[in-house]
Amino acid sequence: MKNLIKSTLIVAMIAFLGSCAAGPSRPGGSSTPKDYTNYNTLGDALRTIGGIQVSGSGTSLQVSVRGGARGASMTGSNLALFVIDGVSVGQSYASAAAIVRPDQIESIRVLSGTSAITRYGQEANAGAIEIRTKNK
Repeated sequence: MKNLIKSTLIVAMIAFLGSCAAGPSRPGGSSTPKDYTNYNTLGDALRTIGGIQVSGSGTSLQVSVRGGARGASMTGSNLALFVIDGVSVGQSYASAAAIVRPDQIESIRVLSGTSAITRYGQEANAGAIEIRTKNK
């Protein structure tokens, strides 16, 4: 009986670890290719993307991903990580807005949960916003 319980626990652990390594069963984020040239700021463009919460105004916008961890990150931040053309620019909207204008955006992809953490580490615990520019 003891060996049966031990074997069952081992199989359950292997199944759990295997499912974590495989990642989510559906794609980890939604990619939104569209024309962003009609927007004045990056914040205006982000407000049109589903799954993103934008609050504040000007360059002091706070951008978070719905479904991202709240209060559990090492930095204590609930802000999304901005990634532009594969390069992390941090959780500051002002930094991202200084780098990319709406007319340069090809697509915006929102990642949350394990797909964000797996790709960008603990800094993306609250989610990530991948921005791909046309100039690639």
